[in-house]
Parts: sequence; structure tokens; C-alpha cells
Amino acid sequence: MNARQKRIIAALAFADIVVLLTVAFYIIRTTRDLFSEPSAAAFESHDCQWHLASLLAQARLSGTATLTSDKTLHLAIIYPLAPEQPLDEAAQAIWSAFDAVWALQLSHPLCTAWATVEVTVTARRAQSEAIFRATVSMADLIAHYAGNLSAEAFIERVDFSA
Repeated sequence: MNARQKRIIAALAFADIVVLLTVAFYIIRTTRDLFSEPSAAAFESHDCQWHLASLLAQARLSGTATLTSDKTLHLAIIYPLAPEQPLDEAAQAIWSAFDAVWALQLSHPLCTAWATVEVTVTARRAQSEAIFRATVSMADLIAHYAGNLSAEAFIERVDFSA
């Protein structure tokens, strides 16, 4: 083997090492992103807020979605009421919000970075308002919608306040 052939083999070996290191770096980075602890930044970076807002809009709800540092998804829903509408209609918006969270779980599993779901519905009439709150663990919400927790048991696990 002459000197030229040795240089070519050395260059090819160097190129192989560079390619292998690049692939290893990519795999490590991708794996770390997939298995890292979910955070508010991940909630925002996966367009999760947009997807959730879209699902809430489909349910004819408007409001905001935020993920707190304690892994609580907080949905603040504004529900305008006509004078003849009962307050119970606004309270039903909590269930529609839970439906939207479940739909997000099914369609975008990377978006479900929370342990608790808290829904606040503010029902507004011309000169008055009422506030309804419900908090439930994501595990209970998943169990209910997956059919592993009855509606009665789920309702008992939801913390309601008005």
C-alpha cells in the first residue's frame, strides 16, 4: 500500500467517524426530547395551545389555556349568557372543556404534559357573573374517557366549586 492509498483510507476513516458522531448526536438529542420531562415550554412548542384552542372553539367555548409550573392545565372559559339562559348551561361548559382535553390527548399525545386539569368558567350576563370551577387529575380524566371509570365515580373525583 503506497502513501496515497494510506491518506485516502485515513480520510475515509475520518469521514466515517464524523458521520457516526453526527448520527449519534442526532439520536441522543431526539431521544432526550422525546423522554424529557414535559414542561410549559413543551406545551407551547408543540403548538398544543393552538390545538386545544381549536378544540375548544369546536365546542363553542372561548378562553385561555395555560400550563403552570406545578403541571396544572388551567382553562379559563368565558361563557356569555342571555338573560333567559339558566346558569346550569354555563356549568355544562366544564364538561365540554374536559371533552376538548380528552380529544387533545387522543390527537396530540405529546401535548398532554400535565397532571391536573382545572377549568374555570365565568358565566356573564349583562350586569352579573357567576364562576364555576372544576379540578380533576389527568389520570382520572383518562380513565373516565377510556371507559375504566364510571361517570358516577368520575364525578365523585372531580372537585367542584361555584
